[in-house]
Amino acid sequence: VNSLGKGWLHDNNFPQMIIQLKTIGVVAVYSLVATTILYFLVDKTIGLKATPKEEELGLDLSQHGEEGYIL
Repeated sequence: VNSLGKGWLHDNNFPQMIIQLKTIGVVAVYSLVATTILYFLVDKTIGLKATPKEEELGLDLSQHGEEGYIL
């Protein structure tokens, strides 16, 4: 624990902060790439959105095979 009134700048911890900033950047890039890959995999396998016909029919019936609200 730093003593009262001291911080990373006074304790010469600037190199450690640079390492942590680089790590944040690596994690951000990794997350973006992994999310993009998963997005395209899901899109090509099961699709991301219901078709207009399925939406008109109702997602309870078209996606789950259950009748929700029959009006």
